[in-house]
Amino acid sequence: MSDIENLCHHVVLVNKGCVIDNDNVQGLIKPLDNKVWSTSVLPENTDTDIKSRHVLSKTLRFGKPTFRIYAESKPTPDAHLVEVSLLDRYFFELNKTGELCNI
Repeated sequence: MSDIENLCHHVVLVNKGCVIDNDNVQGLIKPLDNKVWSTSVLPENTDTDIKSRHVLSKTLRFGKPTFRIYAESKPTPDAHLVEVSLLDRYFFELNKTGELCNI
């Protein structure tokens, strides 16, 4: 996905054959600005938190997990804001509940 960010001037996000959004990369990631956090611990979810937090991705390095989380506010004490990527936006759209489109 980083190749797309670096090489393409205009990007179309598609899921199940439906266009989710289209814009330049900066326009696509802007809605997630200051809302993507990196943390080594998953936040505890309560009913009210489920709608406002999304785990975008999980990576392992030397057996230790790192989570990228969408949240309006700091989800865990060790969380820090990270630069938003196109992959974050794509995973954010995939994590939304319900069907993105019906064909």
